[in-house]
Amino acid sequence: MKYAVPRLRPDPAATAWITDADGRRVMRIETVPHGRSFALILSDPDGDLLATIHPQRKLTRTIAQIEIPGELSATLSLHRGAVEVHTGIGDYDVAGDFAAWDFHVLLNASPVADVARRPTDQATYLVETSDNENQLPLLAMILAVDLLTQTAN
Repeated sequence: MKYAVPRLRPDPAATAWITDADGRRVMRIETVPHGRSFALILSDPDGDLLATIHPQRKLTRTIAQIEIPGELSATLSLHRGAVEVHTGIGDYDVAGDFAAWDFHVLLNASPVADVARRPTDQATYLVETSDNENQLPLLAMILAVDLLTQTAN
């Protein structure tokens, strides 16, 4: 599936939308204050909560956690130029140029998502995901990579 995903803005009142290839709104992204940084609240077009993403500062690093209502879905951390993602279904690796938003998501060495800058818009990126994967965790993971890299810098 293909999505247009906006680059996060650290504005506490920012709201943006992920849209599908036809321009239909799929997921609302709300930026909220979270300590010295910001967190994300993801909801569907009707306003129902889908997930939250928030950073946590540890002694030697920053991590991002994705919570899908009722449970921790994934923990992301930066490690040697890549993002490691630990979930209940397996470990993902995210590698590429995070500053340029040109990266790939791999599950057990198999590609499940690609992220690339859209040529027509510097603030929106094209995300192509595997149709065989649950879309919500993948999209949340991609937003968490953006949050993590912004928070860690």
